[in-house]
Amino acid sequence: SAQCLSVRAATQDVLLAGMAQLDNGAVLAFPPLSVDGQAGFDPFVLRADPAGTPASLVSFDAAGSQITRAVASGPGGRDAVAGNYGGSGFGMGSASLPATAATSAFVIVFDSAGVAEWGRSFTSGAITDINDVAFFANGDLAVVGSTNGSGANIPGEAGWPGDVFIARLAALNGAD
Repeated sequence: SAQCLSVRAATQDVLLAGMAQLDNGAVLAFPPLSVDGQAGFDPFVLRADPAGTPASLVSFDAAGSQITRAVASGPGGRDAVAGNYGGSGFGMGSASLPATAATSAFVIVFDSAGVAEWGRSFTSGAITDINDVAFFANGDLAVVGSTNGSGANIPGEAGWPGDVFIARLAALNGAD
């Protein structure tokens, strides 16, 4: 299912993020592009040109379930996708995220070629989710989410109603 979209201002390319249940060798296809998956929900990011023709398709293809909640396009053609995941770790290359016992939030940043630059997870021991992501002009990220727990790596959540958190993450490595 499609969950969210963003438009790259400079190129007018459309980014569509969502998740697909690709059990038993099922294939997600946006002709001429396709990916296969593992059990559970696999998030994907599709980039289409202004005419709607698919240009690139990235899927995380991991065991367990990953839920996409937000996508953003930023300076220099960089993109970010965020949401939550549970169970096994997942990611791509340098954006690999650890396995978790509870539902954890994630954000992954891609360069203009669709290669994962870095990823970050937020874990609280309870359900944690990122609901939106946006780029600052300098390439830093803003993320907003919520948690039912508390944790050392959940920035700014203590004392906020409903355990809401907001964080500014550095463009180069996701540090807050």
